[in-house]
Amino acid sequence: MKKLLSLLGTISLFITSSSSVVSCIDTKPTIKHTLKDEFKTFDLGIISGTSEIPDIKLIYEEIKKSQREIDENWKWAIESEYIIFTKEPTIESCTIRVMEGYDYPTLTGEATFKYNYKKIEQKEISEISNFQSEKNKWRLVIH
Repeated sequence: MKKLLSLLGTISLFITSSSSVVSCIDTKPTIKHTLKDEFKTFDLGIISGTSEIPDIKLIYEEIKKSQREIDENWKWAIESEYIIFTKEPTIESCTIRVMEGYDYPTLTGEATFKYNYKKIEQKEISEISNFQSEKNKWRLVIH
């Protein structure tokens, strides 16, 4: 009888302690995936726009273009509205990160991209040029 009670006591002690351990396990998976892991290249080459420095939409599109040159199936894991600059971009580089509060997918950290930004000057030209060849006649009007 003593052995039976001892055996039941051991089993109940084991079951109680194992359920306590199971309840303490963190069920949230740890993802070690940074924003930098999303990209295969960080050189965007020559980019251009009409503002003094590139904006986030231009950088977003240029990143997409440069990544697809390497992998045609590459796509953003996040929309452009959730990407922000960590500091003011320059004509040579920028650092981006995912906006606070946006956690799907869980992308942490920053990514720095290099480029050569050229501002496109908008000029008004009011010249009329006539181009002629034997077969074609062209009139080019630029405003």
